[in-house]
Order: sequence, then C-alpha cells, then structure tokens
Amino acid sequence: MERECRLCRGSLEGLRVDATFCTINHRSLYHKWKSKGLNDNDIHFRYSEIKSKSLTEHTIANPLKIKETLKDTKPIKNINKPQPVTKSPHLKTQQLVIKDYGISRTTLFRWHKKGLIKQYKVDGLVFYDVDGINNMITSNQTS
Repeated sequence: MERECRLCRGSLEGLRVDATFCTINHRSLYHKWKSKGLNDNDIHFRYSEIKSKSLTEHTIANPLKIKETLKDTKPIKNINKPQPVTKSPHLKTQQLVIKDYGISRTTLFRWHKKGLIKQYKVDGLVFYDVDGINNMITSNQTS
C-alpha cells in the first residue's frame, strides 16, 4: 500500500519512512482542524472543498469571499467570528510580502504587534494589507 498524506492524500514517496504529511503546512492545518473536533473524513472533505474551489486572486483579495466559498461545509464549534471588513483592502500572503519587500517574518510580526500594519487570518493563512505597509514605510522614511 502506498503511503499518503493524511490531509491531501497525496503520495509520500521520497519522504522519510515515518512521514505522515507531505508538507509542514498540511500538518499544521490538519492538527488545527483536528483540535476543533473534526474527524479525518471531515478534514479531508474540507481540504478538498478548498482545493476544488481554487482560491484565485479575486478570492484572496476579499476574505469574505472565502467564507462564502466554505459556507456549505460543516460548522466548527467554538470558533471566533471574524470582524466584517468594511473596505476591501489589497491583501497579499505573508510569503509574498516577505519576498516583495525583502523583509523577514519576524519584522512583519513586530510591525503587526506595534500596530503599524494590519494582519488578516483566514483559515490558517496570513494576509497583510499592502496599502498599509506602503503607507507605513513611506511615513517612516520621512521621519
């Protein structure tokens, strides 16, 4: 029997013998959903739904669109309701911001903790408001 990832059910060929996930992100997402009380079948179904809806650029630009995409999935108990976004900011993933601006993840986290930039978390993914980052950078360059 071929070994497969517990989340995406993809092949684990070429990975360590004791590997159960193909990426660390799959491991994190799996355990996040497991801690919320979902069983393996529900977790795989939810992951398949997300992948089949293929989160395109317009979906990533609007976090509320992702919520609409997942509205048919089984509700999770004890989840915090996200604050509604009144203005649709231009969002980029954490990895893209790090790459585009040439900064570290620690720097992004520090700026967020200081309240200099806004951070949005959607289903385990972290997004940043690019306009806020640009405004923060230009205002700090002049002072």
